[in-house]
Amino acid sequence: MNRRVALFDNIKFILIFLMVFGHLIESFADDINLYKGLFVFIYAFHMPLFIFLSGLFYKKSSVKKNMVLYLILWFLVYCLNHLVYRYLRPSPPAFSPLLKLDGLPWFMFATAAFYGLTGLLDQFDRKKILLISLIPPLISGFFPVIRDAFALSRIIVYYPFFLAGSLIRANGVMKLKQNQTFRIIGITALAVWFIFCMIKPEYAAQLRHLFTGRNPFNPKYFPFGPVLRIACYGLTCALSAGIISLTPEKEIPYITVFGQRTVQVYFWSTAFHAILILPRSIYTSLAHSVFGVPGILIIALIEVCILSTKAASFPTSLIMKTVSEKVS
Repeated sequence: MNRRVALFDNIKFILIFLMVFGHLIESFADDINLYKGLFVFIYAFHMPLFIFLSGLFYKKSSVKKNMVLYLILWFLVYCLNHLVYRYLRPSPPAFSPLLKLDGLPWFMFATAAFYGLTGLLDQFDRKKILLISLIPPLISGFFPVIRDAFALSRIIVYYPFFLAGSLIRANGVMKLKQNQTFRIIGITALAVWFIFCMIKPEYAAQLRHLFTGRNPFNPKYFPFGPVLRIACYGLTCALSAGIISLTPEKEIPYITVFGQRTVQVYFWSTAFHAILILPRSIYTSLAHSVFGVPGILIIALIEVCILSTKAASFPTSLIMKTVSEKVS
């Protein structure tokens, strides 16, 4: 498929919206059960599915271009966020070292790694590589030292999703979407997981450290870490199937176009929060009010729409164009 497929752009819009919403409620997820449940519900699938979509369009010929592109974006996002928080916030937080990737820049760095690893392993049977790639996530959780440095934990945990995408490809997803069993499993999983997160958020939250991809196994369940990891992988796949099944295939005004611009939303998102977010006291009052969830959903939607406009396409569109032209 050389032309863009509206389905995947629609899914990307949903995922970037959920990402922004998740980041907005994250600071309340420890104390308020409603946000705790919503946060875990979203994090169970949104980043793995994003990475899976990236893998769908993997091409060996574009490995170098994508590695250069995402490494440039990673460095620029880091610098931008550092400048914003250092000079434009009244109480700037301690900022992470360049290669301690515990904020948004991790995704750019990890995506470059996914392309590089897949290109390096292209000479081997990818199905076998996918099976082998499931082993490190079952082991890495036993070692707390494997965390944010070089986004190593997330690269290990999320790489199987990129590989799976590169195997299934776009045509494969389109066929799966028409499969009745695929749809029933996915939609049922979404409904059951959402209800569970809303009714028992404190139990669902015990899996949060596995879904975020950057944490070691919970000491409380340490011996069962690999089993829980496999279970979470299965849940993530089922939930992703639900999102794919429910997302329309046709072009939707604004949503489909905005879904093509998720990189620029990701690029500007943290800086946007730091500069334009409501004063903390007002935002906290909103989060604790009866209008908290709808209010924050509206804020997230406004942010995504603003950052998806052509006005916000600089510098990502220029970088993407330049890398496409200059890197062979």
